[in-house]
Amino acid sequence: MKLFFLLLFHASLAFAQHENNIWCFGDSAGINFNTSPPSTFISAVKGRGSCVSVADTAGNLLFYGQTFYYPLWMQGGHPDLTAVFNKNHQLMDNGDNIIGEGWYQELTSFRDPGNDNRYYLFSLNVTGAGAHEGLYYSIIDMTLNNGLGKVVSKNNMLLNDFMADGLATVKHGNGRDWWIVCRKCFALSTGLPVTDYYLFLISPSGVSGPFIQVAGQPTVYNIAKLVFSPSGNKMIYFNARGLFEYYSFDRCTGDISLLQTVFPEITSYKTFFGGAFSPDETKFYLQTIAYPDTNYLVQFNLAASNIALSADTLSMQIYPTQIGGDARLAPDGKIYVSKPYYDGLNFIFPYPDTTYNIYNSYIGVVNYPDSLGAACDYQPYSFFLGGARTYSGLPNNPVFGLGPLVNSMCDTITGMENPTQATLPLLNVFFESSWGLLYVNAHNLKFNSCTLNIFDSYGRLIYTEKTSIQPPFYSTQINCSTWSSGVYSVQLISENTKLTARFAKP
Repeated sequence: MKLFFLLLFHASLAFAQHENNIWCFGDSAGINFNTSPPSTFISAVKGRGSCVSVADTAGNLLFYGQTFYYPLWMQGGHPDLTAVFNKNHQLMDNGDNIIGEGWYQELTSFRDPGNDNRYYLFSLNVTGAGAHEGLYYSIIDMTLNNGLGKVVSKNNMLLNDFMADGLATVKHGNGRDWWIVCRKCFALSTGLPVTDYYLFLISPSGVSGPFIQVAGQPTVYNIAKLVFSPSGNKMIYFNARGLFEYYSFDRCTGDISLLQTVFPEITSYKTFFGGAFSPDETKFYLQTIAYPDTNYLVQFNLAASNIALSADTLSMQIYPTQIGGDARLAPDGKIYVSKPYYDGLNFIFPYPDTTYNIYNSYIGVVNYPDSLGAACDYQPYSFFLGGARTYSGLPNNPVFGLGPLVNSMCDTITGMENPTQATLPLLNVFFESSWGLLYVNAHNLKFNSCTLNIFDSYGRLIYTEKTSIQPPFYSTQINCSTWSSGVYSVQLISENTKLTARFAKP
């Protein structure tokens, strides 16, 4: 019976995995897993790390997102810009100026559980100024622009706190809703290490949470990753100071339970950077950044009583030339490994137009990841990107194919959604101080035209705009860079509705 269940699980997962069949990453790289062997194409991505790609259930590309690779010190203190591209590799309507982070796992996207034509895009900012630190979401409507889509709401803030890299997503046990999981970096008030995980539940009623849990070893390090197993029942956290924690995850309740601290912080491998589960969930592949002069790809046997002692080094790369990157389980059951090229002298983001070599034009492949040791057949530089180049990141796509947990407490959807929460008009405003932009988003609207008014602290009308909208969303951005410091009131008015909000401009 157990064998039958496992076979049934893997068969259903493979059948439903087509939404993960297109990968866009690096410097214009694209992989199409609808073909066998996988084929390549040129995408519009120019990102050193954070990226996500979404296909439909037949495996046809819908859109993809990326955060540009320019480091913070090259932007004059501005946060990294995230952009969304449509299936024609063009900037999606209203798909620019999304707050994000250009490091390594700060984007994810999935379908709205309440509307098959809408998608959530979640973005995480971890290293900017305190004004825009935290977690945001935007909404994409694929019915607009003849199926090319439009970002109809963007930069809705869920958290304004110092967060670690690593935004992870997994299906709820009912097979419909989604969990978003991220980890706090440190306590803003004290700067002390924390163990807080933040969870949000996305259902047809919208986004609820955060639900905060305390688990694992305290840490202040923000270069980190969260990786769910293919079944969603296990989760691994690791960071670039060597912390490696193995958890169980309850898809029904969202409960996180520590199974084993494989390594505490500051260990022999130290700089853990990218990782992936094997399809059978008994192996974990972990890639490091170069420390002090070598990066490693290491296989761990999760079935071992002492996981740390099972470490088997599959590959060593002497620094410079490569500094370690991401690893990701693909729809074909293989694990793909990316590494950026480094010449030992320059911070090469972006690469010069003339810099093409075996290190950035190919990625590695673990061909049989369920097998132990050399039998897994890791082949570095074995997958040619067709003229594109890789950096550190691979798409942070969820496991789309998970259904309900059979015979669990939540394997069927019962009860009714809260109609008030689902249909009440909402107005959200967010001022991004470094850009001087005010983002105005309204949800659950039922009217086709409105007037936006903004008043200063003295009650004087300083901005007004009458516009037609496409319900249920309204989204706009206003350049406030020349406005005086102070508190401003925002009103969105229709024939029978008035929504109000406030924001402060430092």
